[in-house]
Amino acid sequence: MTSIDVVSEVDTVRDQIKAFSDKDWDAWRRGMDAGVTYEEPATGRTITGIDQVLEGFKLWTTAFPDLKGTITGIVSSGNQVVAEIEWAGTLTGPLMAPTGKIEPTGKHGVIKAAQVFIFEEGRVKYMRHYFDMMDILRQAGALPSS
Repeated sequence: MTSIDVVSEVDTVRDQIKAFSDKDWDAWRRGMDAGVTYEEPATGRTITGIDQVLEGFKLWTTAFPDLKGTITGIVSSGNQVVAEIEWAGTLTGPLMAPTGKIEPTGKHGVIKAAQVFIFEEGRVKYMRHYFDMMDILRQAGALPSS
């Protein structure tokens, strides 16, 4: 892998987070492998297939229509890129959480997350997204504050 490939993959990750934040699903699809797998350890969800992953993402944007990601750090090694992301949004739609449906609260929150992107032939083949679901639920007003 050349340094040009690494820059390209880092740029693809930046483009992915921007496309998600802008709800530009055509741009989001450009960097994805058709058989992409997405894993959310915090929710227990694993989704495979570009259309299925996109539908899973849209659940988040239904709950948080103003959801925006800001990359605060990014590193790459081999075919992997890891991004630290701050997600900010307001719960104005229903949130499908592991504990069940959370009704809109109108509360705004910011969480820190890390997302691992694994590339194959220049496209994202696998994503693993780490975040604190309890923090989301607390900030959204679905759990008592600590």
